[in-house]
Amino acid sequence: MLDVISKIKEAETGADQVKKQAQQDAAAARQSAQRQGALRVEKAKADASERAREICEKADGAAQELLNASRAEAEQTCGQLRSKAAAGMDKAAQLIVERIVDGV
Repeated sequence: MLDVISKIKEAETGADQVKKQAQQDAAAARQSAQRQGALRVEKAKADASERAREICEKADGAAQELLNASRAEAEQTCGQLRSKAAAGMDKAAQLIVERIVDGV
């Protein structure tokens, strides 16, 4: 009978050890999963930040192209207006000279 009780105690002790080891393994697995999750979150943040930077650079480039095109168009329009104004000044000067000469 003592032999049976002894075997039961050994089995209980063994079961307790297995239970403790399983709890330790579960805690280690939980910590590992938390570390891996945190690393994945940080990588996702870094990837998102890099993607946002790329998008901003692309948008800046597109905006610069639009600005350059608008500036070129404005310069062309200004050149045309200057030419028209110069032609108008020549006509005005010619009219003034004609009036002076005809009035004399």
